[in-house]
Amino acid sequence: MQSSISANDHTGVSELPPFVLGQYLLALVDAYAACGGNLKDLADSCGLSVNSLYAPPEKVSIECYFELIQAAKALTGEPLFGLNIGGSMNVGSFDILGQAMMKAETLGQATEQVLTLEGLVHRLGHSELVSEPDGVRYIWHNHYQRHPLAPDLSESILAGIVKFAATLIGRSIPILEVSFIHRAAAQANQNQYAQALGGSCLFDQPQNSLLVANEVLAWPVANTVAQKFVRASGKPLQKTFTTDLRQHLEQVLNQGNPLLTAVADHFHVSPRTLQRHLKKEGTHYQVVLNELRCRLATDYLRYSNLSLHEISHLLGFAEQSSFNHFFLAQFKHSPQRYKLDVS
Repeated sequence: MQSSISANDHTGVSELPPFVLGQYLLALVDAYAACGGNLKDLADSCGLSVNSLYAPPEKVSIECYFELIQAAKALTGEPLFGLNIGGSMNVGSFDILGQAMMKAETLGQATEQVLTLEGLVHRLGHSELVSEPDGVRYIWHNHYQRHPLAPDLSESILAGIVKFAATLIGRSIPILEVSFIHRAAAQANQNQYAQALGGSCLFDQPQNSLLVANEVLAWPVANTVAQKFVRASGKPLQKTFTTDLRQHLEQVLNQGNPLLTAVADHFHVSPRTLQRHLKKEGTHYQVVLNELRCRLATDYLRYSNLSLHEISHLLGFAEQSSFNHFFLAQFKHSPQRYKLDVS
């Protein structure tokens, strides 16, 4: 395939065959479909068959990957399409790297696997971990930094790391700092960045990076916790309805206050049946929602650079004042005071 954008304007990769795994490409296709794109239009615009998007070859050229990003952005009109690609990443996207990360003990150990195995998944760039006084910085060196689609590429990589890390440990990842070499897009929506990356972004910086607290890297990988339970007890860890509810609420909180009726519809039960399931497990809907908001709020206030406005949005509050009232009722002091106390 001949790309309308040259992928030759890059540094540091002349000795490496440029490719991405076909599985990695599927995140782009999923992001495009989630934005309402028609797969036939995308395939036609790049001279491909629809089947090649559903079932790509083992490896895809960098030229093809960039052409698909360009076409998807044009067809959907989504200026931050890179964030959407990152948000569509899953275990399959990372192939052997994803499997290795899932076997790690902690998030920090999982991140170290990236340094060893990243080149087996793509040749788009390489990662580096640097210790700093405030934590550990994950730096991604974009081999195509001078390419016109470099912003989408860098944003997709960092958003993908954050998304998969959250999948690994079963909770959102609060970020102390996010930085990008490129300048902010004219249409940039800070809420989208906060939602995809767990922190506010700095642009026109020396590096593409994520800074996280050392404590966050020590958080255990959820699969490892389950495996340890099996070894210790001889039986699998039981997944409860409350666990499923908590995971769903965390996914939809940033879309607004999750109403009981809408959540019940998601689980294909009536609100009364949902409450009955929770009662059997010793809780009820509002308790689960409040506990989740409390955990996320304290994580974001302690370990991220998000503003109170951004945090309130991510927790589903229509106004920051509503978040302030909620936090005060739960903790007996304001979120501003909590942030000062833990900083």
